[in-house]
Amino acid sequence: VAQYVTENRAPEDLIIIETGSVFPTWVYYAGRDRILPLPDDALLDVTHVLNYENTAPLLNESLQSTSGVWLVNWLAEVSDPTDVVATLLSDIGHETPVPTFHNISLRHFMLDQAPDFPPEPLAKARPNTELLPHLWLWGYTLPTTLPADGALHLRTWWATNNPGIHADKFYQASLRLMDASGYTWEKLDEPPGAGDYRPERWPAGTLILGHFNMQLPDGIPAGHYTAILILYTRETTGEYALGQIRITRPGTPPPTPADMMCVSASQGQAPLNLLAVRLDHSAIKPCQNVEGQLFWEVAQPLNTVYTLHLQVGDEHSTQPLTPDFSPADWQPGDRFLTPFRLPIQCQAPDAEAPLEISLEVPDVSPALATWTGPDVTID
Repeated sequence: VAQYVTENRAPEDLIIIETGSVFPTWVYYAGRDRILPLPDDALLDVTHVLNYENTAPLLNESLQSTSGVWLVNWLAEVSDPTDVVATLLSDIGHETPVPTFHNISLRHFMLDQAPDFPPEPLAKARPNTELLPHLWLWGYTLPTTLPADGALHLRTWWATNNPGIHADKFYQASLRLMDASGYTWEKLDEPPGAGDYRPERWPAGTLILGHFNMQLPDGIPAGHYTAILILYTRETTGEYALGQIRITRPGTPPPTPADMMCVSASQGQAPLNLLAVRLDHSAIKPCQNVEGQLFWEVAQPLNTVYTLHLQVGDEHSTQPLTPDFSPADWQPGDRFLTPFRLPIQCQAPDAEAPLEISLEVPDVSPALATWTGPDVTID
């Protein structure tokens, strides 16, 4: 790593060494020129952890005369478990590719602007709400718009006023993405800080960085979604609605999911083609629901809203195509998923019949098209 950086660095580039206690090793191989050890400890100190408060001022001071930063991570999981240095560098620059090295991480950032980090972290929202006793969600940054084939990046800032009260407690935070009907499209669970850096180790009153990087599921339809953050232990939970996200059509239509079943040719013509269906369970009991997902392809421009009519034997129901379907969101060739739920009455007799899916225009008869899916057993 030292040889590669020495051969590729510009004269004004700064080298940040994490953890700073390995500084003598770097000096042995590459010299002392323009090096910033973080934290600057002679010996490894597991209690000296980097955070925004003790890192941002150092970056403000050290990066004014450079356009390139090499970040050498060796034992960084001890001194920078929340990756606060790389996070702040990405806020003022962009990362460029470098080779992969064994047992050591090297990252290179080209700065787009000089640092001017404020005394407190930047956050689009600052609820400063106590989700669980003595544990606050101080602030967060959530995107407002995403393409359906993108990733949801949530940055959180946490704090506690009493680290000792969290001793021996294991906290997790869960990010949920829900549509207007309450259907959960994706969830991601992460520690509120990172790894083993638990609230019992956080300095009181210090803001601690958290990350969620959620890849949106293939086929998620365009529309409005609500991001929910849940903080929980084995004994209790706290919940906070982060806000709405507008998801737009993907840049590339997703392929048909491998675990979905093809449907029979449709009866009738429709601007949407039903390509496949997934049943959560093919055998259910009365009082339960037939549930699953439908995979659609847009065949021609859409000019109205649509509903689904679902039927198994004598049991049937109607639902929106998506909770907030808009024809303008879609173009021919686009593909998307629709969750469905067909309630089965408690007095329904035993039956075995195919799932029939019809695409309809509200208050217009007959259906535009009907497809036949797999058999469902009610027993």
